[in-house]
Amino acid sequence: LIMAYSPRDSFSSSTVNRNLKRKGGFNIGTAILYTKTGRELADLHPFTCPFCQLILRDPYQLLVCGCRYCQLCLENLFEHPDPRCIVDQEPIKWDDIRLDKGCQRDINALAIDCIGKTNGCTWQGGLIAFEKHIDECLFIEISCTYDCGEKFLRGELAKHEANCPKLNISMPSVFSGIGSLTKCQFQGCQFEGNETEVNAHSMKHIHEVVSLISNMKQTVKQLENDQIKLKQEKWVMEKEMDGYKQQVMILQEE
Repeated sequence: LIMAYSPRDSFSSSTVNRNLKRKGGFNIGTAILYTKTGRELADLHPFTCPFCQLILRDPYQLLVCGCRYCQLCLENLFEHPDPRCIVDQEPIKWDDIRLDKGCQRDINALAIDCIGKTNGCTWQGGLIAFEKHIDECLFIEISCTYDCGEKFLRGELAKHEANCPKLNISMPSVFSGIGSLTKCQFQGCQFEGNETEVNAHSMKHIHEVVSLISNMKQTVKQLENDQIKLKQEKWVMEKEMDGYKQQVMILQEE
């Protein structure tokens, strides 16, 4: 899965298949970052990971050259048989990296606007809270769940579903005529009424299903985040174990 590499070639982020892992940094899109004094941060370079090109998350610094990478991005680099800094092409080792607490402190102090600010959102907060906010913000543009091709603000979801061409086309299959009454075709539902009543009733079922799918997606995302957190903790513990082993070897030599 890792591309062949020759020492004569230039080592870059494309040398490692970045699609194998989730990108390590914060994806802020078109949002604006501010310093703790409220000044707009024009130069993002000091806080940008050279591997994923996103804002650094859990930044580690290479002692050999001073460059900083996200922890997950470093894991990607170290999966290569001959890991090197993308910027300086310097060979890197586990012993040559340190958690950059100063950089982490500076990043934690940054504030960010919501990407829905142009649509009326007034939210502002830190980067970690930003990721949770954009999953819920009513002022962010989303695409139709039923793939009708339309985009709209999340707060206009109910309005769109009431007029979605894909959803309305599928509605006739939701009920069947029984004399002057129609019966809801959702499994286990015994509701009966005229066609208009059943149509409105069935929309409630559809909204429940859409809400269930949305909740399931959030659960999956949370599980993915938990998995990444556990992997990060494992990575730190392994580094500490390596340090202890080196100390034991030094003591044994003495």
